[in-house]
Amino acid sequence: MEDTDTVKQFLNTIPHYYAIPNPLLLAYTTINYTDKPDLPQEPELISEVNLTLSISTPKELIIVARAFREFYHFYAIPSTWIKIPEKPSNLLATNKQIPNSNDKINTFISTKDPQSTIYFPITNQEDIPAAIQLLQQHFEFNNLPNFIFSVQDFPPPQ
Repeated sequence: MEDTDTVKQFLNTIPHYYAIPNPLLLAYTTINYTDKPDLPQEPELISEVNLTLSISTPKELIIVARAFREFYHFYAIPSTWIKIPEKPSNLLATNKQIPNSNDKINTFISTKDPQSTIYFPITNQEDIPAAIQLLQQHFEFNNLPNFIFSVQDFPPPQ
């Protein structure tokens, strides 16, 4: 929708029991259909909200976005205003998830348990119980991914 009248007519025809996002998604319209001014790209031009840059936590981002929604129309806060540090990629010890490759598992195990003689993928049936026990010491899981095992199936019963 390319004009304010069309967007407002659209909003009036939607039944009230539907949740309408504010602002409407960019797939519907890219114009400012509200009575609010567009969010300035320069933080110095913001007068309605006390803004301290840079935004450094997700919680601050949510607070700022909610405050801006009262006074401005925008789809995204300029990325130059946001300086949320990325989480370290090696969070395996804190989130307890099994890494997504055997190399990453081996690297993790060699740093956390250097005495371990277990190497992934497991190629011997007899090593499976010890490997599962080792993984349980470091990770939480309900099922193990298939890439961890590279063992031959037992022969069919005769």
